[in-house]
Amino acid sequence: MMIGGIPNVGKSTIINTLRKKESDIDTNRKNSARVGAVPCITRSIMGFKVLASPLTYVIDTPGIIQPKIHSNEDGMRLCAVGSIRDGIIEHDFTCEYILCALNRHKIRKYVQFYGLKEPTDRLDVVLNKIKEKYGRLSEHNCLIAFMKDFREGKLGRVTFDQNPRVEAVRREKILEEIRLLEAEEAMN
Repeated sequence: MMIGGIPNVGKSTIINTLRKKESDIDTNRKNSARVGAVPCITRSIMGFKVLASPLTYVIDTPGIIQPKIHSNEDGMRLCAVGSIRDGIIEHDFTCEYILCALNRHKIRKYVQFYGLKEPTDRLDVVLNKIKEKYGRLSEHNCLIAFMKDFREGKLGRVTFDQNPRVEAVRREKILEEIRLLEAEEAMN
């Protein structure tokens, strides 16, 4: 079997979990799939024994992502959940996007978590509360703390996908744009 998917979604974690369920398999850290809370921890294809009988191996693969992100929205989504490396999109843009998504979906756990009086759409207000909560951090480190808290689920769970029908139409438009670009390139 092979596990594939976008970066930082838990492919290696699934393999390690399967390995732990089998008592005949040595699950020490040296023999396990490397995991971490950042994309691109798995850099090569590796096989891991997950079952002794019947003998079953799972192949762990590096995250796979389309070579070009076709919309700012897709880039923000991928950055917010940590599927692309932090810094590709400015931290403040990513944090603004996360805060907007939490408010849009009426997920207010961040209000209590950071000790705010009420929901806000002002990132600077949230960052000031982060400084109070975690101590004297630079603005950059406050932004990183906000993204980390979000990714760990401390601020609530939110999906960035729209209505499945809306998403299907949006993806079809993107695919049509790609087809047109490929046709233009083929003509040149």
